Amino acid sequence: MVNATASAKPRDGIDFLPLSVDFEEKLYAVGKIPGSFLKREGRPSDKAVLSSRVVDRPIRPLFPKDMRNDVSVVMTVLSVDPDCVPEIAGMIGASMALSISDIPWNGPIAGINVGLVDGEIILTPNAEQRQKSDLQLTVAGTAEKVCMIEAGANEVDDDTMLEAIMKGFAEVQKMVAFIKEVQAEIGKPKVTFESQEIDHDLFEAIKDEFIEDVRAAMDTDDKNIRDERMRPIYDRLHAEYDEKYPEQGAMLDECIYKLQKFVVRRWLLDDGKRVDGRGMDEIRPLDAEVGIIPRVHGSGMFTRGQTQVLTIATLGTIREAQILDGIDEQTTKRYIHQYNMPSYSVGETRPSRGPGRRAEALLQTRPGLAAGMILFLVLLKFLGGFVWCVDFGAMDADLQPMMRQLLADCAIHEGTRLTKPLLQAAQAKALRRSETFGWISLNFIGGCLSIESTPAQTRTVREPPPTAGLYARADGVILAVEIESGFAAVEPGQTVTAGQPLAAAEKPDRKGNAVIQGAQGRIVARVQRQYTAGRPLTVRTCAYTGRSTERTTLYLPGYTRTEETGTPLRSAETQTEWQPLRLGRLACLLYTSPSPRD
Repeated sequence: MVNATASAKPRDGIDFLPLSVDFEEKLYAVGKIPGSFLKREGRPSDKAVLSSRVVDRPIRPLFPKDMRNDVSVVMTVLSVDPDCVPEIAGMIGASMALSISDIPWNGPIAGINVGLVDGEIILTPNAEQRQKSDLQLTVAGTAEKVCMIEAGANEVDDDTMLEAIMKGFAEVQKMVAFIKEVQAEIGKPKVTFESQEIDHDLFEAIKDEFIEDVRAAMDTDDKNIRDERMRPIYDRLHAEYDEKYPEQGAMLDECIYKLQKFVVRRWLLDDGKRVDGRGMDEIRPLDAEVGIIPRVHGSGMFTRGQTQVLTIATLGTIREAQILDGIDEQTTKRYIHQYNMPSYSVGETRPSRGPGRRAEALLQTRPGLAAGMILFLVLLKFLGGFVWCVDFGAMDADLQPMMRQLLADCAIHEGTRLTKPLLQAAQAKALRRSETFGWISLNFIGGCLSIESTPAQTRTVREPPPTAGLYARADGVILAVEIESGFAAVEPGQTVTAGQPLAAAEKPDRKGNAVIQGAQGRIVARVQRQYTAGRPLTVRTCAYTGRSTERTTLYLPGYTRTEETGTPLRSAETQTEWQPLRLGRLACLLYTSPSPRD
């Protein structure tokens, strides 16, 4: 769902279009419950912010340059199809909403996602295709031209990239034509707005008077010097024109700004040079240096012209990965890139942080609140030095009692005030028992003693893989392919013959060079074989003769009598039947032995 609104009057005191584009992720769109304590969506995720920018870039240039009315575009994700990219749907929806509204806008635009799977260009790839795509390309444009390209690729050549852009643009043109049809049918007439365009006569007068001064001030490669030279020009401009235009101070500044743009544009078109004197085919000086800060995990300084970036890297464990609450399939983030621009980096004089005026007023009117906050922070700091819980992490359950005993030997348990020397001593003692705990690290943060460990491992020397390939021993059908090294030459379900290569020891790369890698792995196949079994010609069996005889036995307490009828038989089967023998009230069991049969 996309909504576009605009204010009726322009905002005063600004020289830009106040456009806001918001991409709102709703976790119910993918059947998730937010992980916060409130169980509600909080601040926008990084993905939502980037999605807002993707939509902002193609639609912003199409608004009138002299428009200062507030415009808001809100994209709310109600339901997600994994095979469709939500930000592309939001871009098309924003174009549709602005086109049919009464907001002045020179659209429409449309966008599409393009992929490259196995050398084939795919328009609007699904989730499975995006996972193995060598190209992630977003193309946005109008009916006449491409207005935005955002891409990431895995070594895609220029011709393929151009082909992907043009195929995407062809589909964009079709969507733009459809939006125009909808606009013609239900679109509202565009409203008129109060133009904030500068006075052209005033601009021409300022240009004639100040253009040579502006050229001299800007003819340097040092931004600080350029700003220092432009300051007297601004002062002289206001001194001469403030009385003539008492309420047009912002317009005067905009005239000088447009004059600077005019000078730079003429240098580019007429002289073929940039503002810092570089030619059109020259780049700014580049410099990079690493390892400039001690004791950190990594550091580097990158310089491009007068722009410098100090980068510091910190390495952590997998457990410290960021958990994401988003509408896409990514649930964790192991690489986190944070950047800061302090006030002094842009020449501003203000603190980088601190309470606002409302917070300061609240603390002045309610000193008890300030004292309570200070007391709470002090108490929190004091209690944070005690061990309240021990987190063994991924340590085996069998090793946890031994680790707890080691901590007890070092006088560490729940309720102990943990100091840095005590923590270091415990870790050193645990590392000395590497045959039991392997690698181990103790970290104490916020009252919780966290233990990171890896199990002890025995050193094994692995034989290098052979340089020869793997070949089929017999005819069969491949069931499973598990390659440790080398390159598979078959796949499950394929029929192979004896001697056929199953895994190659080398494979040509993209340049046609052979990459040598020994083939090693496990390949299972269904094989048909014939076997012959032999038996002796003579066998001994038992056959019934039909002869039988009976034998009756009388069992009494302390007395047994047997009567046999006929000649006894050898190697006979015997069947036994018990029958009661009644003599008045005396009952006995009569044992009858049926006739055995040979």
